[in-house]
Amino acid sequence: MGMLSALGLVAVTSCVTDSDPGTKEAEIASALTGTTFNWVDNLAGLRAMAHATTAPVVVVEGYGSAGDGGGGIFLWNDTSTLADNDGTIVRPNHVAAASPGRWIRLYTGPVNVRWFGAGLGLGSDLARIMSALAVLTATGGELFFPAANYFLSGPIDITSNNITLRGESPFGSRLAGSGAFDTIRVLGSLSNPLTAVHLKNLYFLEGGKTAGNSILIEYSSQCLIVDCQMESPSSGVRLHSVNTIEFERVRIAGPTGANSYGFWITGDAAAATDVVTFKNVVVQGNTGTAHSTHGLIVDGRVNTLSAYKLYLNEMDGAGLWFRNTMGSADPEFATFYGLEIERPFFEAVQIAVGNRFYFTDAQLFGSATRTNVTIAAPVTSVSFSGGWSRDAAGSGFDVSGQQVSINAVDVEGNNGAGIQLNGTSRVVSVVGNKVRSNPT
Repeated sequence: MGMLSALGLVAVTSCVTDSDPGTKEAEIASALTGTTFNWVDNLAGLRAMAHATTAPVVVVEGYGSAGDGGGGIFLWNDTSTLADNDGTIVRPNHVAAASPGRWIRLYTGPVNVRWFGAGLGLGSDLARIMSALAVLTATGGELFFPAANYFLSGPIDITSNNITLRGESPFGSRLAGSGAFDTIRVLGSLSNPLTAVHLKNLYFLEGGKTAGNSILIEYSSQCLIVDCQMESPSSGVRLHSVNTIEFERVRIAGPTGANSYGFWITGDAAAATDVVTFKNVVVQGNTGTAHSTHGLIVDGRVNTLSAYKLYLNEMDGAGLWFRNTMGSADPEFATFYGLEIERPFFEAVQIAVGNRFYFTDAQLFGSATRTNVTIAAPVTSVSFSGGWSRDAAGSGFDVSGQQVSINAVDVEGNNGAGIQLNGTSRVVSVVGNKVRSNPT
């Protein structure tokens, strides 16, 4: 049995040093053989310790107090002049900032924000989280958030590749913001896009914020957002000029801002958005008075959007809205399987621009003031197959576009026509529908 295992400590496979951030376990074991361990309660005790060459290894039992989750094993490095980051690198009080000598945390696997004092109720956790994230800037890796409340006074900015932020559970690791800002920002640029940023098992407590998104991602690719919950955000998720982004088991509950949304996806002439996927995603709206909170907005040069079980319910605006405010190409090619939109204030589906949109088994119910589905004159190639369009204040479908197919849809209980074909509509197929409201 190795020395660290004999102490009941987690096995160490890497060590952060000046020369080699990936020192192997055998090298560490060799370095520690025959040494004496010291023990201190917290990082303050480690800083106060006078280094002794006979005891180059210290077991720290907590960040602020023993057992708070911020402890670990530190190895003395005589030559290091790295800056003290209050988590993985500690400069003793008796060593001047420019002089060598640091305590270096030994660890393997994810970086834990608790090592930096985050989530311990010590005020805003933003600086502590950003210090932890900085450890991963050069190499990438995972930043772990144990179950706790994390209080934020500004955004968590991700500006490097191959970063994962992972909570302990979707409801246990809670990011609680206060102010007007985007809670997490993934900030690529046109000249320097980011790749492989993942967000997992995070709960966004947004009720204390007055503006901003829960998540902003721009100029980034191959990103995954999974098992995340957003409670009472001003706005939910904003995507701009991204590629290959997937949302899975994500819930946005009650966007509160005016001119807000669950998701707003844009692309422009400089950079399109391409390949966005939703799987088992819910946006639950609020009953409001501004009528400007929408479920999903697809805006401008956005190509290849796919949704499998997307729920946009009780939005105080439109459920799903294809539009172009970006001054670029229109949205193109989207597929929806099992889309459900219930009781929007405006249209369940409003297709103002674009082409090649395909809906299978969509469940569209109860527009409070308008038609359930509007397909405007510039639009081409739209298909609805199966599902229903029911109980709208207006028509079940209002069609002005071209190459439209409405087949095997249950159209029932709408106050206007079941299927309204207008003068600009061309090449329309209406086959096998059950129309039990006003006739076509």
